[in-house]
Amino acid sequence: MLATAVTAKPGGPLQALRSRIRGAVLTPEDPGYDQARAAWNPAVQQRPLLAVMAETEGDIARAVEYASEVGLGVAVQATGHGVTVPATGGVLVNTSRMRSVNVGAGTAIVGPGAIWADVLPHTQEFGLAPLLGSSSGVGVVGYTLGGGSGFLGRQYGLAADSVVRMRAVTADGRVLNVTAEEHPDLFWAMRGGTSNFGVVTRLEFKLYPVKRVCGGGVYWPIERAREVSDVYREWTAAAPESVTSRLALLRVPPLPHIPNEMWGKLLVAVQAAFLGDEEEGARLFAPFRKLGAPVVEDALGMMPFAAAPTRSHATPSRARPRCCTPTYRTRSPST
Repeated sequence: MLATAVTAKPGGPLQALRSRIRGAVLTPEDPGYDQARAAWNPAVQQRPLLAVMAETEGDIARAVEYASEVGLGVAVQATGHGVTVPATGGVLVNTSRMRSVNVGAGTAIVGPGAIWADVLPHTQEFGLAPLLGSSSGVGVVGYTLGGGSGFLGRQYGLAADSVVRMRAVTADGRVLNVTAEEHPDLFWAMRGGTSNFGVVTRLEFKLYPVKRVCGGGVYWPIERAREVSDVYREWTAAAPESVTSRLALLRVPPLPHIPNEMWGKLLVAVQAAFLGDEEEGARLFAPFRKLGAPVVEDALGMMPFAAAPTRSHATPSRARPRCCTPTYRTRSPST
Protein backbone atom coordinates (compact mmCIF):
# COMPACT_ATOMS: atom_id res chain seq x y z
CA MET A 1 0.00 0.00 0.00
CA LEU A 2 2.73 2.47 0.98
CA ALA A 3 4.86 1.67 -2.04
CA THR A 4 1.97 2.39 -4.40
CA ALA A 5 1.25 5.70 -2.63
CA VAL A 6 4.09 7.38 -4.50
CA THR A 7 3.45 5.87 -7.92
CA ALA A 8 3.58 8.64 -10.50
CA LYS A 9 0.50 7.55 -12.42
CA PRO A 10 -1.16 10.21 -14.62
CA GLY A 11 -3.48 12.36 -12.56
CA GLY A 12 -2.29 10.73 -9.32
CA PRO A 13 -1.41 12.57 -6.09
CA LEU A 14 2.34 12.43 -6.71
CA GLN A 15 2.01 13.96 -10.14
CA ALA A 16 -0.23 16.65 -8.66
CA LEU A 17 2.33 17.32 -5.92
CA ARG A 18 5.17 17.70 -8.41
CA SER A 19 3.16 20.18 -10.43
CA ARG A 20 2.67 22.38 -7.34
CA ILE A 21 6.21 22.26 -5.86
CA ARG A 22 8.88 24.82 -6.76
CA GLY A 23 11.63 22.61 -5.38
CA ALA A 24 12.27 18.94 -6.17
CA VAL A 25 10.13 15.88 -5.41
CA LEU A 26 12.34 12.77 -5.44
CA THR A 27 11.58 9.05 -5.30
CA PRO A 28 14.28 6.38 -4.77
CA GLU A 29 14.59 6.09 -8.56
CA ASP A 30 15.33 9.79 -9.12
CA PRO A 31 18.82 11.37 -9.39
CA GLY A 32 19.57 13.37 -6.25
CA TYR A 33 17.49 11.17 -3.95
CA ASP A 34 20.49 9.83 -2.01
CA GLN A 35 21.82 13.34 -1.42
CA ALA A 36 18.37 14.53 -0.29
CA ARG A 37 17.94 11.73 2.24
CA ALA A 38 21.47 11.83 3.64
CA ALA A 39 21.88 12.90 7.28
CA TRP A 40 24.98 14.63 8.63
CA ASN A 41 25.72 11.49 10.65
CA PRO A 42 26.61 8.77 8.08
CA ALA A 43 25.55 6.09 10.58
CA VAL A 44 21.94 7.18 9.97
CA GLN A 45 20.60 5.44 6.86
CA GLN A 46 17.05 6.56 6.11
CA ARG A 47 15.05 5.62 3.04
CA PRO A 48 11.89 7.71 2.76
CA LEU A 49 9.42 6.84 0.04
CA LEU A 50 9.60 10.48 -1.01
CA ALA A 51 12.08 13.29 -0.39
CA VAL A 52 10.90 16.86 -0.96
CA MET A 53 13.62 19.47 -1.43
CA ALA A 54 11.55 22.45 -0.32
CA GLU A 55 12.29 25.98 -1.50
CA THR A 56 9.21 27.82 -0.19
CA GLU A 57 6.76 27.70 2.67
CA GLY A 58 4.16 26.56 0.14
CA ASP A 59 6.36 23.58 -0.80
CA ILE A 60 6.38 22.47 2.83
CA ALA A 61 2.63 22.89 3.25
CA ARG A 62 1.91 20.91 0.07
CA ALA A 63 4.28 18.11 1.08
CA VAL A 64 2.48 17.79 4.43
CA GLU A 65 -0.92 17.84 2.70
CA TYR A 66 0.24 15.11 0.30
CA ALA A 67 1.48 12.91 3.14
CA SER A 68 -1.85 13.26 4.92
CA GLU A 69 -3.75 12.46 1.71
CA VAL A 70 -1.88 9.20 1.04
CA GLY A 71 -1.44 8.17 4.68
CA LEU A 72 2.30 8.66 5.15
CA GLY A 73 4.26 10.06 8.05
CA VAL A 74 6.33 13.25 7.74
CA ALA A 75 9.90 13.93 8.90
CA VAL A 76 11.86 17.14 8.45
CA GLN A 77 15.58 17.93 8.41
CA ALA A 78 17.92 20.74 7.53
CA THR A 79 21.31 19.13 8.24
CA GLY A 80 20.42 15.80 9.84
CA HIS A 81 22.47 16.42 12.99
CA GLY A 82 19.57 15.54 15.26
CA VAL A 83 18.15 12.42 13.60
CA THR A 84 16.78 10.09 16.27
CA VAL A 85 14.38 7.98 14.17
CA PRO A 86 15.32 7.54 10.49
CA ALA A 87 12.67 8.85 8.07
CA THR A 88 12.10 5.46 6.44
CA GLY A 89 8.79 4.70 4.76
CA GLY A 90 7.39 8.23 4.80
CA VAL A 91 7.89 11.72 3.38
CA LEU A 92 11.12 13.53 4.22
CA VAL A 93 10.93 17.32 3.91
CA ASN A 94 14.47 18.62 3.39
CA THR A 95 14.69 22.36 4.11
CA SER A 96 18.42 22.83 3.40
CA ARG A 97 17.73 25.15 0.43
CA MET A 98 15.80 27.63 2.62
CA ARG A 99 18.70 29.45 4.32
CA SER A 100 17.58 33.07 4.45
CA VAL A 101 18.77 35.30 7.31
CA ASN A 102 17.34 38.71 8.16
CA VAL A 103 18.84 40.66 11.08
CA GLY A 104 16.73 43.51 12.45
CA ALA A 105 16.34 45.46 15.68
CA GLY A 106 17.64 43.01 18.25
CA THR A 107 16.27 39.89 16.56
CA ALA A 108 17.04 37.57 13.68
CA ILE A 109 14.54 35.91 11.36
CA VAL A 110 15.77 32.76 9.63
CA GLY A 111 14.50 30.21 7.15
CA PRO A 112 14.11 26.57 8.22
CA GLY A 113 17.34 25.47 6.52
CA ALA A 114 19.64 28.11 8.01
CA ILE A 115 22.67 26.97 9.98
CA TRP A 116 24.43 29.04 12.64
CA ALA A 117 27.28 29.84 10.24
CA ASP A 118 24.71 31.68 8.13
CA VAL A 119 23.61 33.78 11.09
CA LEU A 120 26.80 34.64 12.99
CA PRO A 121 28.55 36.97 10.51
CA HIS A 122 25.50 39.23 10.25
CA THR A 123 24.61 39.43 13.92
CA GLN A 124 28.25 40.19 14.75
CA GLU A 125 28.21 43.17 12.38
CA PHE A 126 25.92 44.80 14.92
CA GLY A 127 27.72 43.46 18.01
CA LEU A 128 24.94 40.94 18.66
CA ALA A 129 25.02 37.18 19.27
CA PRO A 130 22.50 34.33 19.04
CA LEU A 131 22.37 31.53 21.60
CA LEU A 132 24.05 28.90 19.44
CA GLY A 133 25.78 25.78 20.69
CA SER A 134 29.26 24.39 20.13
CA SER A 135 29.04 24.01 16.34
CA SER A 136 28.23 26.61 13.70
CA GLY A 137 27.27 23.87 11.24
CA VAL A 138 24.13 22.83 13.11
CA GLY A 139 20.68 23.84 11.86
CA VAL A 140 19.20 26.81 13.73
CA VAL A 141 15.59 25.62 13.86
CA GLY A 142 16.25 22.03 14.95
CA TYR A 143 18.73 23.13 17.62
CA THR A 144 16.38 25.79 18.96
CA LEU A 145 13.22 23.68 19.01
CA GLY A 146 15.13 20.99 20.89
CA GLY A 147 15.85 23.48 23.69
CA GLY A 148 19.27 24.73 22.66
CA SER A 149 21.81 24.68 25.49
CA GLY A 150 24.80 26.73 24.37
CA PHE A 151 27.88 28.38 25.83
CA LEU A 152 26.00 31.58 26.73
CA GLY A 153 23.36 29.53 28.48
CA ARG A 154 24.02 30.42 32.11
CA GLN A 155 23.80 34.13 31.33
CA TYR A 156 20.91 34.14 28.84
CA GLY A 157 19.17 30.76 29.14
CA LEU A 158 18.09 28.22 26.53
CA ALA A 159 17.76 29.21 22.88
CA ALA A 160 14.11 28.06 22.96
CA ASP A 161 13.33 30.72 25.55
CA SER A 162 14.56 33.45 23.19
CA VAL A 163 12.07 32.58 20.44
CA VAL A 164 9.78 35.51 19.62
CA ARG A 165 7.58 33.99 16.91
CA MET A 166 7.35 31.20 14.39
CA ARG A 167 5.56 30.34 11.20
CA ALA A 168 4.64 26.67 11.17
CA VAL A 169 2.83 24.13 9.02
CA THR A 170 0.66 21.88 11.18
CA ALA A 171 -0.24 18.24 10.49
CA ASP A 172 -3.41 19.26 8.63
CA GLY A 173 -1.46 21.55 6.27
CA ARG A 174 -2.45 24.86 7.87
CA VAL A 175 0.16 27.64 8.05
CA LEU A 176 0.02 29.44 11.39
CA ASN A 177 1.69 32.42 13.03
CA VAL A 178 2.75 31.08 16.43
CA THR A 179 3.55 33.47 19.30
CA ALA A 180 2.92 33.76 23.03
CA GLU A 181 -0.31 35.59 22.18
CA GLU A 182 -1.37 33.73 19.03
CA HIS A 183 -1.70 29.96 19.48
CA PRO A 184 0.05 30.13 22.89
CA ASP A 185 -0.29 26.41 23.64
CA LEU A 186 1.46 25.52 20.39
CA PHE A 187 4.11 28.17 21.08
CA TRP A 188 4.77 26.58 24.47
CA ALA A 189 4.91 23.04 23.08
CA MET A 190 7.18 23.72 20.11
CA ARG A 191 9.90 25.37 22.19
CA GLY A 192 11.47 22.11 23.36
CA GLY A 193 9.16 19.68 21.58
CA THR A 194 11.36 19.59 18.45
CA SER A 195 9.39 19.02 15.23
CA ASN A 196 6.59 16.92 16.70
CA PHE A 197 4.03 19.73 16.61
CA GLY A 198 4.62 21.17 13.15
CA VAL A 199 7.20 22.11 10.54
CA VAL A 200 8.68 25.55 11.20
CA THR A 201 9.03 27.66 8.05
CA ARG A 202 10.34 30.83 9.72
CA LEU A 203 11.84 31.46 13.14
CA GLU A 204 12.42 34.78 14.90
CA PHE A 205 14.55 34.94 18.05
CA LYS A 206 16.24 37.50 20.29
CA LEU A 207 19.89 38.47 20.00
CA TYR A 208 22.22 39.56 22.79
CA PRO A 209 25.00 42.19 23.07
CA VAL A 210 28.07 39.95 22.82
CA LYS A 211 30.98 40.76 20.49
CA ARG A 212 33.88 39.05 22.24
CA VAL A 213 34.26 36.32 24.85
CA CYS A 214 37.09 34.99 26.96
CA GLY A 215 37.30 31.25 26.64
CA GLY A 216 38.47 28.19 24.78
CA GLY A 217 39.54 24.73 25.88
CA VAL A 218 42.33 22.98 27.76
CA TYR A 219 43.06 19.25 27.25
CA TRP A 220 44.88 16.75 29.47
CA PRO A 221 45.68 13.01 29.21
CA ILE A 222 42.79 10.78 30.30
CA GLU A 223 44.90 9.52 33.20
CA ARG A 224 44.32 12.91 34.87
CA ALA A 225 40.52 12.73 34.55
CA ARG A 226 39.86 12.34 38.28
CA GLU A 227 42.17 15.22 39.20
CA VAL A 228 40.68 17.51 36.55
CA SER A 229 37.13 16.51 37.52
CA ASP A 230 37.75 17.34 41.18
CA VAL A 231 39.05 20.80 40.30
CA TYR A 232 36.18 21.36 37.86
CA ARG A 233 33.56 20.38 40.46
CA GLU A 234 34.91 22.85 43.01
CA TRP A 235 35.35 25.56 40.39
CA THR A 236 31.78 25.34 39.03
CA ALA A 237 30.34 25.64 42.54
CA ALA A 238 31.57 29.24 42.70
CA ALA A 239 31.69 30.22 39.02
CA PRO A 240 29.56 33.28 38.11
CA GLU A 241 26.59 33.05 35.73
CA SER A 242 28.66 34.94 33.15
CA VAL A 243 30.65 31.75 32.50
CA THR A 244 29.30 28.62 30.82
CA SER A 245 31.49 25.53 30.74
CA ARG A 246 31.62 21.79 30.28
CA LEU A 247 33.82 18.86 31.19
CA ALA A 248 34.36 16.42 28.30
CA LEU A 249 35.94 12.99 27.92
CA LEU A 250 36.86 12.38 24.28
CA ARG A 251 38.88 10.33 21.83
CA VAL A 252 40.79 12.42 19.29
CA PRO A 253 39.72 11.61 15.71
CA PRO A 254 42.17 11.38 12.79
CA LEU A 255 41.47 14.80 11.30
CA PRO A 256 43.93 16.75 9.11
CA HIS A 257 44.15 19.77 11.45
CA ILE A 258 45.14 17.59 14.43
CA PRO A 259 48.77 16.47 14.90
CA ASN A 260 49.20 12.79 13.97
CA GLU A 261 50.67 11.89 17.35
CA MET A 262 47.37 12.80 19.01
CA TRP A 263 45.14 10.59 16.86
CA GLY A 264 43.27 7.99 18.88
CA LYS A 265 44.28 9.39 22.26
CA LEU A 266 41.77 9.68 25.09
CA LEU A 267 41.64 13.14 26.68
CA VAL A 268 39.81 15.01 29.40
CA ALA A 269 38.92 18.60 28.55
CA VAL A 270 37.51 21.72 30.16
CA GLN A 271 35.83 24.08 27.68
CA ALA A 272 34.41 27.44 28.71
CA ALA A 273 33.19 30.84 27.56
CA PHE A 274 33.20 33.89 29.86
CA LEU A 275 31.48 37.23 29.29
CA GLY A 276 34.19 39.42 30.71
CA ASP A 277 37.60 40.89 29.98
CA GLU A 278 40.90 39.03 29.65
CA GLU A 279 42.29 40.07 33.01
CA GLU A 280 39.21 38.89 34.87
CA GLY A 281 39.17 35.73 32.75
CA ALA A 282 42.78 34.98 33.69
CA ARG A 283 41.83 35.07 37.37
CA LEU A 284 38.72 32.98 36.74
CA PHE A 285 40.54 30.22 34.85
CA ALA A 286 43.60 30.19 37.14
CA PRO A 287 42.68 26.85 38.82
CA PHE A 288 43.03 25.05 35.50
CA ARG A 289 46.31 26.70 34.61
CA LYS A 290 47.65 25.52 37.96
CA LEU A 291 46.98 21.92 36.89
CA GLY A 292 49.74 22.34 34.31
CA ALA A 293 51.01 19.97 31.61
CA PRO A 294 48.05 20.05 29.20
CA VAL A 295 48.26 17.98 26.01
CA VAL A 296 47.32 21.09 24.04
CA GLU A 297 48.73 24.45 25.07
CA ASP A 298 46.43 26.61 27.18
CA ALA A 299 43.93 28.15 24.72
CA LEU A 300 41.84 30.16 27.17
CA GLY A 301 41.85 33.77 26.02
CA MET A 302 39.94 36.57 24.32
CA MET A 303 38.42 35.85 20.92
CA PRO A 304 35.66 37.15 18.65
CA PHE A 305 32.37 35.55 19.55
CA ALA A 306 32.06 34.19 16.00
CA ALA A 307 35.22 32.12 16.56
CA ALA A 308 34.03 30.58 19.82
CA PRO A 309 32.17 27.61 18.27
CA THR A 310 35.30 26.46 16.45
CA ARG A 311 37.27 26.69 19.69
CA SER A 312 34.75 24.73 21.75
CA HIS A 313 34.40 21.71 19.46
CA ALA A 314 35.13 18.43 21.20
CA THR A 315 38.46 18.04 19.37
CA PRO A 316 41.60 20.09 20.05
CA SER A 317 43.22 22.02 17.23
CA ARG A 318 46.37 24.08 16.85
CA ALA A 319 45.04 25.68 13.69
CA ARG A 320 43.63 29.18 13.58
CA PRO A 321 39.83 29.00 13.90
CA ARG A 322 37.80 30.06 10.89
CA CYS A 323 34.13 30.98 10.71
CA CYS A 324 32.07 29.76 7.81
CA THR A 325 30.10 32.07 5.53
CA PRO A 326 26.54 31.52 4.35
CA THR A 327 25.56 30.32 0.92
CA TYR A 328 22.95 33.04 0.47
CA ARG A 329 20.81 35.26 2.64
CA THR A 330 18.80 38.44 2.97
CA ARG A 331 19.51 41.11 5.54
CA SER A 332 18.22 44.38 6.86
CA PRO A 333 20.24 46.79 9.02
CA SER A 334 19.64 47.16 12.71
CA THR A 335 17.34 50.02 13.64
